[in-house]
Amino acid sequence: MSTVGITPWAPETVGIAVNLPPDPTPNADLSPDARTPWSPWLKIALVVGAAAAIIAVVASNGSDSGKTASTANTAAQTSSVGGSTGSTSTVSATATSVVTSATTAATGSQPPTSTTSSVAPGTAPLSTEPATTAVAPTTPGTTRIDLGAAANFGILGNSGVDSKGLTTVNGQVGASNGAVTGFSASDNPSGVIVVDSLTAVQGQLAAQRVSAELDALARTPLESAELTNQTIAPGTYSSTTLGVTGTVTLDAGGDPNAMFVFESSSTLDVAAASQIVLAGGAQACNVFWRLGGSATFGSGSTFAGVVIADDSITAATGADFAGRLIASNGAVSLSTDTIDVGTCS
Repeated sequence: MSTVGITPWAPETVGIAVNLPPDPTPNADLSPDARTPWSPWLKIALVVGAAAAIIAVVASNGSDSGKTASTANTAAQTSSVGGSTGSTSTVSATATSVVTSATTAATGSQPPTSTTSSVAPGTAPLSTEPATTAVAPTTPGTTRIDLGAAANFGILGNSGVDSKGLTTVNGQVGASNGAVTGFSASDNPSGVIVVDSLTAVQGQLAAQRVSAELDALARTPLESAELTNQTIAPGTYSSTTLGVTGTVTLDAGGDPNAMFVFESSSTLDVAAASQIVLAGGAQACNVFWRLGGSATFGSGSTFAGVVIADDSITAATGADFAGRLIASNGAVSLSTDTIDVGTCS
């Protein structure tokens, strides 16, 4: 068998310093040639062991670095909910939560609902804007309009009130910015109460408030501006102009609080001998005629309700009213008529 020569690996060729102890000298008295030197294979084993130790140190440092990078990446991880992605925020477990509350307004028959959410500091807060609340207008039959100081008046004008002939009034008569003529206690069997302008002003202020409440109601457009020989259920109705001809019945259906509101951006014209009939428990105090212009009533007409006209009100001879006549800016002119404010249960 031939002998293969192997040249020992020199550590200095890879830049690794290995300090080996001197050759053992158990035979120190022997000549140098007789001493037993370190085996070349043992040197190689020592070098390989040193290299493995260095590699282990490097790998350990790399592992710690990887852990740091992994921890750093945790804060940047994203989560997907419902197909959308967003950064996941990390908050200290000792942070104090901020509690916010949101209220959803009632809709229809559903009561208001309230929700409370906790939001940790450092995250985007929930919106504190109030929920858009849709407020339903007052519906007929649920809320009675309070006339306030205007309830005392049978006739209330601004620039004046006058009557040609004997007009009977059950209620106060006044003008907030003019004179009252044609009324006297001696001419009125039941006695007429003419108030001063200051009292009339208080009535006008109350009438303005009532007008604003009526104007805020949701309205149903009338199919025809002319109300002719028909029966009408409670509700709030509107038309550019309004007219009454023949017999118009307002039927409350047994509800004494049922409200009827008729609105016109301009005028109301009631034909002679026409009449408003209250049925089913309807009451004149719950019937309103809100006009942006003037109102005229023909002779012999019978009318019911509170009339509030921005301009003037004129009634021909023999008109009969169950309710009130209020002219916010103009005058009320009558001629041998009857006005009774009545009572409201």
